[in-house]
Amino acid sequence: MKQERIGRTHKKAERFPSKPQEQKKHPDEWESDLNPNRLEGQNIGRYFVSSDVLGRAAADIKALTEKLSGFTNDELQQIPIVPVGTQLKQGAVYLDLNDLDSGPITAEGGFIAGEDNYYTPKAEVPYEYWNRLLQML
Repeated sequence: MKQERIGRTHKKAERFPSKPQEQKKHPDEWESDLNPNRLEGQNIGRYFVSSDVLGRAAADIKALTEKLSGFTNDELQQIPIVPVGTQLKQGAVYLDLNDLDSGPITAEGGFIAGEDNYYTPKAEVPYEYWNRLLQML
């Protein structure tokens, strides 16, 4: 019976290994001095903060269908929009379709999609459509 419990604990440890960020690297008394911003800028935890996990496409937003009139409805369906309240992936490239003049941005830690933003991730947009969006700048 004891061997079975040990086996289960071992399997659980394999499924949920500890992450490097969870390990203490300094003594408690010096932790705040040596590592003041311990988890800042890291992509850990839940990615979606919004309740709208599926997101939406550019075709679902009337303002974008008017602004991107050179695209067909089928093409706009393939351009995803990051849901409001979602943390952008650090280092990923996005284009705010509500503010095309700002050009592509590279997200840093803590960037969150606001209500005025229509971010589309470069990694999820077909490259032909991405290039056409860049030509509109």
